[in-house]
Amino acid sequence: MLDLTKKEEYLKIKASNDKLLHLFTLIRVSLFIGIIALIIASFTLGINPYLYILIAILLISITFIIFTNKYYKKNIYLKNILTSYLKHEERQKGNLTNNKLFFDKGEDLSNPNNEREKYLIEDIDLFGEHSLYQLMSSCKSVNGRLKLSKALKENVNPTNLNDLTTKANSIILHDDLIKIEALIMKLNIKKNENDFEAYAANLNRKYQPKKKLNLGLIFLYMIDIILIVLACLKIIPLYSLVIIFILNLYYSTFYKDELNSVDSTSMYLSISNYGELLNDLAKLDLSYVDDCFSSNNLKGKAKYFKKIEFLWQVNSFKNNIIFKLVLNGLICFEAIFQTIFNLILKTNSDLKQTLEVIGDLEYIISIANIKTDYDGIEAKESKEISFKGIYNPLIKDCVKNDFTYEKGVILTGSNMSGKTTFLRTMIINLILAMSSSFVFADEFLSPKIEVFSSLRIKDELKEGISTFYQEIKKIRCMLKTDTNLPKICFIDEIFKGTNTLDRIYGAKMLIKKLEELNIKFLISTHDFELCDVDGILNYHFSELYQNNYQEISFDYKIKKGRSESTNAIFLLKSAGVIEG
Repeated sequence: MLDLTKKEEYLKIKASNDKLLHLFTLIRVSLFIGIIALIIASFTLGINPYLYILIAILLISITFIIFTNKYYKKNIYLKNILTSYLKHEERQKGNLTNNKLFFDKGEDLSNPNNEREKYLIEDIDLFGEHSLYQLMSSCKSVNGRLKLSKALKENVNPTNLNDLTTKANSIILHDDLIKIEALIMKLNIKKNENDFEAYAANLNRKYQPKKKLNLGLIFLYMIDIILIVLACLKIIPLYSLVIIFILNLYYSTFYKDELNSVDSTSMYLSISNYGELLNDLAKLDLSYVDDCFSSNNLKGKAKYFKKIEFLWQVNSFKNNIIFKLVLNGLICFEAIFQTIFNLILKTNSDLKQTLEVIGDLEYIISIANIKTDYDGIEAKESKEISFKGIYNPLIKDCVKNDFTYEKGVILTGSNMSGKTTFLRTMIINLILAMSSSFVFADEFLSPKIEVFSSLRIKDELKEGISTFYQEIKKIRCMLKTDTNLPKICFIDEIFKGTNTLDRIYGAKMLIKKLEELNIKFLISTHDFELCDVDGILNYHFSELYQNNYQEISFDYKIKKGRSESTNAIFLLKSAGVIEG
C-alpha cells in the first residue's frame, strides 16, 4: 500500500507557501493600485516627476511578477500532489463516487472495434460510472487515455515497452508515483480527440507547399524595393507606397490553406502544457524506469515542443484581423510564416513519438495504482489458469476466492450467492493479466488467452432482437471468432431467455461443441441437469440459514461439487410475494 503519511509533509509545505502567496498577492495589488494612481497623477498633475516614478514602479512590478511566478506554479503543483494523495485514499477505501477526483470514466473511449470487444464492454464494467477504467486511470493526454482503453478493450500491452509491472514497481520504490501524477494533472483531457493519429497529425501538420507562389513572391518583393527606392529618391510621391501595402495584402490572400482553419489557440495551449510537462519530468530523471524517460531525452523533446509551441502561438496571432492586415500589408507575412513553419517541421519530426512516450508513462502510472492501493500482484504466465485470493475491486469488501481450472466448469448455486460476481472477477483479472498489468489477487497464473463473455443480455427492440437471440449472437461470436490464442468463455445463466427443455438441450449441445473446439468455459446455471454432463467439473456457491431457517446469509466462497439447495422460495416468501 502507498504510504499516505507523507501527505502531512506536503500539507505543511503548502501552508507555508500559501502564506507567501498571500503576501505576494497583497504586494501585487498594492503595486497595481500605485501604477493606476501614478497614471492618473501624470495626466492630471503634470508629467514630472510622476512619469519617472511610474516607469520605475512598472519595472519593479515586472521583476516582482517574474520572481514570484514560481511560487504560484509551486502552489498548483502542491494542490495536485494533495489531490493525488486524496485519490489514493479514496481508492483504498473502495470509494469511486467522488466525481471531482474520478471524473474521467472513459465513456467516450468505449467504442468497440469488433463484436468480442462490444460484448465485453456490455458485460463488464470496463467504462462508465464505477468502472475499471475510472478506478485505474491517471491518464490526461489523448494518447494515454487511448492506451488504457486499448488495454481494457483489446486485452493487450498497449505500449512498445516490456516488463511494465517491473517499471511500475521501480517508480513506486523511488517514491515518484505521486510526483508524476501531480505533474500529469497539468494536461487537459481531450475527450473529443479520440483519434490519436489525427490529433498528432494535426499538431505536426505542414502547410501545402506553394512553389509557384513563392517565385511570384520574390518578384513582388522586387517591386516593393523598387517603389521604396523611387520614393526615397523623390521620383514618386511618398504616398505611392500605399501601393506596396495593397499589393502585399492582395498577394497574401493566395496563401489560403486548410491549416488556417485549425483552432491554433487550442493547439498552442495543448503543446505548451506538454512542453512544460516534459521539462518537469526531465527534472525527476526517470532513466531508472526506461531510457526513453531519461532527462536528456525528455529535455530534447521539450526543446522541440518549444519550437512547435512558438509556431502555433504565432499562427494564433496572425489570424487576428489587425495583425493580418498590418503584417500582410507590410511584408506579406502569411507567405513568410508558412515557409518558416514548414522548414522547422521538416527538421523535427518526432512529435508523435514524444506523445507516445508520455502515453506510455501514463499507462505505467495507471497500472501502478493497482499495486499501491490494492496490493496488486504481477500475473505469472503459465499453461494453467490458477489463482489464490482473487477478488473484484469494484465490489466493496469483496470476498477472495481460490480456483484452479482443470476442464469445463458448470457453476451452480442459489440466487445472490456470488456466481455472476465470480465470473466477472475472473474476466477482469484475465483482462489485466493480458494487458501486462497487475491483478487483484494474492497469486495468479494464466496463459495468454482470449476472453469471451455472455453475462448481461439486453434485447434490441429497434432491431427486433430478443434477449434470447442476443445471447445466441454472443455465443456465435465465441465460436466463430478466429484468434491466434486459446479461448476461454464465460456464460452466465445460459439460455435463460427460452423454455426449460430447449434451454437444457441447447446448453448440452453447446458444451459438446466447446469441448470439440478445445475452448475453455465456465457456465453458470440454475438447471441441475447440466451438472451430469460428461467431461465437466461442478463448482457451486451456497447460502447459509440461521434462526431455524428464518434468516439467510452467504459466504460467497466457491466450492467443488454441485449445489444441493435453492433459495428462490425463501426469497419470495421473505419479500411477501407468496405465502406459505
